[in-house]
Amino acid sequence: MQQLSTTRFGTIEVHPDSVFTFPKGIIQLEGFEHCTHYTLFHEEGSSSVVHYLQSMEDPDLSFTVVDPAILNVDYQLELSDEECALLNVEEGESVDVLLMVYRSLVVDGEEIKQDSSIKAQTKSPLIVNTAKRIGFQKVGLKSRLVFTNED
Repeated sequence: MQQLSTTRFGTIEVHPDSVFTFPKGIIQLEGFEHCTHYTLFHEEGSSSVVHYLQSMEDPDLSFTVVDPAILNVDYQLELSDEECALLNVEEGESVDVLLMVYRSLVVDGEEIKQDSSIKAQTKSPLIVNTAKRIGFQKVGLKSRLVFTNED
């Protein structure tokens, strides 16, 4: 196991099977194109619903991610041949989808605070081949997104 020093989580142990490569980086992060390796984990003793994607190259860069199903979001994705090649997906293999969740910043006079509501980046999900630990961010989804309400 490798030790990784992070800003958000302190020093964490990284198991080789938890490291994912995003060959094109996370697209929405201008200036972080060099960050292509991330460890995916959840905090010990906590629910495995919320996971974290921590950059292996930058200790300050991490994302909170969730399975879209817990938010009642269902994707019906069609991947291009280029995207399948990038993920190294073979016929019959499946891919997983992760959503980045975040809190917006609110300016209140001269004070900057985090909004109390949590939002999900549904138009640009992360698509991952979990078996081969490769992923990319599919940007600009509009019509392919289906919200489900299972009461």
